[in-house]
Amino acid sequence: LAQGIVHWAPPPAVAEAVARAAAEPDTSAYGADDGMAELRNRLAEKLQKENGLEGVSVMVTAGANQAYTNVVVAVLDAEDGAVLFA
Repeated sequence: LAQGIVHWAPPPAVAEAVARAAAEPDTSAYGADDGMAELRNRLAEKLQKENGLEGVSVMVTAGANQAYTNVVVAVLDAEDGAVLFA
């Protein structure tokens, strides 16, 4: 996992759409840690239909940092320790 860094500006229409969406109450707050339910359900359906995967759990994160944190929280117990190398 790594952070994506874009070295160019988005098309003007995309920037305008993002600005409009950011002003909406439903899109300007933090979402669920596992992502939007509708998106997760659609991805699970796609994996079942096109890839033959049954009973999959799908998580959609806002980026690598959130994905890593979610994995650590899922794997470690409260009394566990972890060492992170930079």
